[in-house]
Amino acid sequence: MEKHEKDSVEELNSNSKRLYSLEIQKNAENINFKFNERFGLNSDYFKKFIDLLPENADFSEWKAHFSTIYHDSHLDRNLFYRHCYLLFVCQRCFQILHENIKTRWNIDLNAEINNAKVITKKYFNFLHSIDSDNSVYIKSIQNALNDFFELIFSQNIEIIDIFNLFYQEIIIPNQRHKLGEFFTPIPLVNLMVTETYELGSLVLDPACGTGTFLVEIIRKIFKHYHESPNLKILESIKHLYGVEINPITINVTKLNLITYITHQYILIDRKYEKESDDRINPSILTSILETINRHLFNKDFLLNSSSEFKSMQGFDLIIGNPPWLVINGVNSLDYKLKLKTLAEKLEIGSNTQNISNMELSSLFFAKSVSELLNASGKIFFVTSAGIMTGSQNDRLRQFKGLKNIRIWKFDKDLFNIHNICVYAEKGEQEIEKKYKIPVETKKCKDDPIEYLDGTSEIYVPIYVNNDGKNNKFGSDLHIGRLIPEEKHFNLDQPSLYQELFRQGACLGPRNLLYCQINPYTEIQNTEKENIVSIQPDLSVQYKKYSKWDFIAYEKAEVELDYIYTSAKSTQLIPFLLLATKILYIPVPIFKQSDLSTKYYKAKNSGNPFEPYFGKNTYAEQHFKTLNKIYVEHMKSGAAIPTLIENMNHNNKLFNSNQQAKYKIVYNGIGSIVKSAIVQGNIVIDSSLYYYTPENEDEAYYLMGVLNSNIVTERVKKIGSTGSSGSLRNIHKNPLKLNIPKYENTKTQNKIVKLSKELENYALNTASKSIQSEIEEYIQKQGFCQKCGKVFLTRNVQTHITKCNKNKDYSVVKQILSILGNDTLQNLNTPKKIKKLIQKKEFMKSILNSPKNQKPTDPEYEGIVVDAIKDSRNFLFKRIMEAFLKPKTIQNLLLRDKKFTEKLRRLNKYVVEII
Repeated sequence: MEKHEKDSVEELNSNSKRLYSLEIQKNAENINFKFNERFGLNSDYFKKFIDLLPENADFSEWKAHFSTIYHDSHLDRNLFYRHCYLLFVCQRCFQILHENIKTRWNIDLNAEINNAKVITKKYFNFLHSIDSDNSVYIKSIQNALNDFFELIFSQNIEIIDIFNLFYQEIIIPNQRHKLGEFFTPIPLVNLMVTETYELGSLVLDPACGTGTFLVEIIRKIFKHYHESPNLKILESIKHLYGVEINPITINVTKLNLITYITHQYILIDRKYEKESDDRINPSILTSILETINRHLFNKDFLLNSSSEFKSMQGFDLIIGNPPWLVINGVNSLDYKLKLKTLAEKLEIGSNTQNISNMELSSLFFAKSVSELLNASGKIFFVTSAGIMTGSQNDRLRQFKGLKNIRIWKFDKDLFNIHNICVYAEKGEQEIEKKYKIPVETKKCKDDPIEYLDGTSEIYVPIYVNNDGKNNKFGSDLHIGRLIPEEKHFNLDQPSLYQELFRQGACLGPRNLLYCQINPYTEIQNTEKENIVSIQPDLSVQYKKYSKWDFIAYEKAEVELDYIYTSAKSTQLIPFLLLATKILYIPVPIFKQSDLSTKYYKAKNSGNPFEPYFGKNTYAEQHFKTLNKIYVEHMKSGAAIPTLIENMNHNNKLFNSNQQAKYKIVYNGIGSIVKSAIVQGNIVIDSSLYYYTPENEDEAYYLMGVLNSNIVTERVKKIGSTGSSGSLRNIHKNPLKLNIPKYENTKTQNKIVKLSKELENYALNTASKSIQSEIEEYIQKQGFCQKCGKVFLTRNVQTHITKCNKNKDYSVVKQILSILGNDTLQNLNTPKKIKKLIQKKEFMKSILNSPKNQKPTDPEYEGIVVDAIKDSRNFLFKRIMEAFLKPKTIQNLLLRDKKFTEKLRRLNKYVVEII
């Protein structure tokens, strides 16, 4: 052995021997942290262990197995090696426990050791060679673990869930949270167990993780024993069951439980050492450990038969914190379909696409109640607030076969997802009593962590209906979001507009479709006069680490017919759509009729391009390139196999409503409801809902109603909530309100008049805001009409001399002519540009099509497209990207006294009609 290697080993061994001896206080939390500190990711043991592993170890079988548990993006060598380390530590701990128990009571743990070995052999077979080499580092880890167990077994201290923090660090939060896996704070576990557990109860945790709930129940059992020694009390441990889908995690669970039980037996043995008759027979410990091993299942709780892990009588208590992952977040298409089938079988699946948003915890809840809870059993789960508020859970909220439902809320979120605790008992209850649910808000303290009793109030459903027919109690009830009884309002009849509004198209993946016209490309060939050069629009790319977070192509040429403008919710403020985004769609949407028929004909023929393109078009070639990228990057087993099918999902792109040139839109997501009128050949994105009104007054009537404060207030009581209880989704919730059809009534016409005034006010506010930003910008910089580049004002003459040798400003003149400013010429100074932007007509042109032009006029079919025909629209590009800040403009509006006064008057009239 090299000298430096010997020194390293001696140092590690020396550190491990003095580990904890002076630092550990007598409490479980401190031990937990110290173990994590000594063996976690920042420890020398972890780093040196990773160095021993083969760099190119085969992890294909491991990846295949865990693909149903983890997201594709996490199934990498990094997680593979972490799993390897986690299992290795568990295996070594089992060996130490085995030797310790064997010495004390002649009991072996071969079953647990062998189970860990089976997993090791299957996925991490290379560990055998590391062991056989008798690595000095492996020995040092063994010594440190020995010291740890020697310490805890020699101390009369309380230890709880000792490997919890260790597991949480090895499997980092981002990976666990992608699975909907959130660890429950021990004080909350204690509170839930204290509230529900009774000695001798048959208990199941269907998603036991590292065993936190089970350890807490065992702690309660031993506490009873210490207070009143009775062997029957300890028999209660044999009534505990746990299920966990992850084979690595279930080993941590077993290690947690066995360590805790063993430590408690040592304490009891020590306490009654001089009273030999009162000492516990080792056979009882053997029996308990063997039972625990049999009652912990490495199974998929949702898709395995319930008979595999239940007694004939069913469970007295089902408790835990099942995963909050939504079905749509599941990696495998096959697994998704099975979960949706299960939701239908359990009669909680919605008949809409909303089922994809259902959390797995809802399935755990429904299956537990219908298949595993006995006739007088109780269930208590930590879940996301979606069970209480989400429309995807409107059938689950029937709480079939349950009574005495209670809910705990918290005055601050325990996780980054809004959470609650749901309690219920098996049995029947009158509907009127069942749906008056006590909801207690627990007060959260941080140091130390505590959950104190707080205020309590009665919550009721915002609506109860039967297949869309309100207030009829039938066998298939749909229960609306639960809200405080005192804030309840009637939803007697949804608006007729509920069936008329449609969601926009899925215009994605965004990095493939959204683009910018390249202003620097010279096209000399007259045969290409209808061709434009495009490049990806980086302002609408996906978030970092997304599967689609990449630049799909550098540039491409396509026919102008396939360039469109799109309305997105990000550009929407109350009463105004500030701007549109440019995108490429391989279909002449506004120039072909009956697109749906052509689409399905093409799909069935196997050629998705034939109906839309001529021969060898640029657009077709580009679309084939994008479709190839889509296929290569889509989720494994995705249900939508081609890009064009993804764009037209549920016929949202090719339906005739998209072709309407006059639409009223509102946002499907956000914290307030916002609405505007959209004119021209504009494609509506899925972030918006839209309707083609019968006339202009109906459009302004709906825009006024949807922008009113009362609609947002009521939607906040109907819609799903996110972190801290804030409104998350709007969707069709505004249309669940009784918004009457427009019939030219006196009150409706007052709404129309005020709506027009508010739209004009919003337009003027936006114009002034943008103008101010541009003026400030132009004072500092200049631009070149020839190449479109931005430069400091002091460099104007140098740049013009270099770039514009022929003094040809025809491109700028053409663009300004399209924008309605044909009288301005030779704009080569910041002063003259400033004069230009002060023109009201110019600002109106920037903010949608000019009001004084007919949308159907070919010259104004889309101000963006028209301006781009002769290219280099520098001013337009800069304003859209740099100066247009919807949130800033919206905040200006909502703080403006005149605007808010008009809005208050509008709100008064809307309250009268809904």
